[in-house]
Amino acid sequence: MLIKNDLLASVLIFSILFIIFFIGKIIYKRFDVELSRKFVHIFSSLFALSFPFIISNHLTLLFLSIFFSIFIFIFKFYKNKDSLLKSVVDIDRKTIGEILFPMSIYLVFIFSKEYYFYLISLLVLALSDALAAIIGKKYGKIKIPIEQDFKTLEGSLTFFIITFLAVKIPLILFSNFHLLNIILISFIIAILITMLELISIYGTDNIFIPLGVLFLLQRLSNLDVNYLIYLILSLFIITFITFILFYNTKIITISGIIVMIIVNYTCFALTNIYYFFTLFYFEIIFFLIAFVSKLNYKYDVNSVIFTTFFSIIISFFIHFNYSLINEIFFIFLSVISWQAIFIFNYLFNYLFNYSKKLDILKRTLNLLGFFTIVIFPVFIVSNILNYLPLFLIITLFLIMLDSFIEFRKINLEKHRFFIRNILIFFGVILYYLFINLKL
Repeated sequence: MLIKNDLLASVLIFSILFIIFFIGKIIYKRFDVELSRKFVHIFSSLFALSFPFIISNHLTLLFLSIFFSIFIFIFKFYKNKDSLLKSVVDIDRKTIGEILFPMSIYLVFIFSKEYYFYLISLLVLALSDALAAIIGKKYGKIKIPIEQDFKTLEGSLTFFIITFLAVKIPLILFSNFHLLNIILISFIIAILITMLELISIYGTDNIFIPLGVLFLLQRLSNLDVNYLIYLILSLFIITFITFILFYNTKIITISGIIVMIIVNYTCFALTNIYYFFTLFYFEIIFFLIAFVSKLNYKYDVNSVIFTTFFSIIISFFIHFNYSLINEIFFIFLSVISWQAIFIFNYLFNYLFNYSKKLDILKRTLNLLGFFTIVIFPVFIVSNILNYLPLFLIITLFLIMLDSFIEFRKINLEKHRFFIRNILIFFGVILYYLFINLKL
């Protein structure tokens, strides 16, 4: 430990960050806010590499992280012309990346088992994201549509290459892994984190990138060469099948397809066959719906993101506590089922044009009947058929609530994400409580 007193370490951190922000402000005035943001992003991340050597208590870093997040939040919404943070917060697009950044440093700090895990996670955060943005903005020609925005193929390739090198070089220098293991680990991390960066919106990549890298490092570092090759081949197969199924449909966007690939692969690599079968089975159902009905509807990105990260969080939790895999399956199934019901709902509205309040019961029963037929194989394969009646009773209740909300003509374009995810959480609680009471 270079500095034994955390108070002195805190003073040093404040001083260095003040200098970084001050230089960032000079760059902002002479060039533009994007360049100043990247400067602050890169050098703040690189400076954070010293934290394990100067901070002895993680609570000190927690305090600093919370302080800087609140400090940045205040200046983001109460801007001042002469603010030192104007070089970071004065940007038109919606982003919370600068607020998430300090907390991501803390989370990587406390969860890293080895220093070189911490080093690699922050190197990817510092270099890959920033250089990809610079290259993509200056040289990007081939655009990849991501909802209302776009990224460039050139920027994504830059991100992949820098991430590959940022993982490979430190592993060569600091680990005792075989070279082939290092290359395979670097490739898997680079391709998965590049996909994750593609679909991270509103600056959430500042937390998903370092935590994603850290988790993958800790997951892959204990695997042998044969299993790493197996994971790479599985990734290619899952990516190929997902693109074949959904690329030409009108129900899923490009970002939605990338989301599905990440979720599929995460469930495949971290959980058991029941999780993966359930997820992939519903995707096949969605494909058939899109193909048969020719629906021209882009699936709500907020719902996709919610389902994605909920599924990934569940997968990560199972990885660390595998004994709960069967119990958590019902929570996973309820979330996936509700996203399925939302799509079935659009299909039924499209086919039958429900419009009157008197149609609530009729539509609810039709929707529940269709859902029962669809979900029945999941309960058979998973060997949990005895829970199906309870599952359907709770589902019926939630479908009726959803139908009532829709027929009350609430502006779903504005409130769909909030209302329906409240229903999802409500359903999850009901499933969990009733199943545990029955057990």
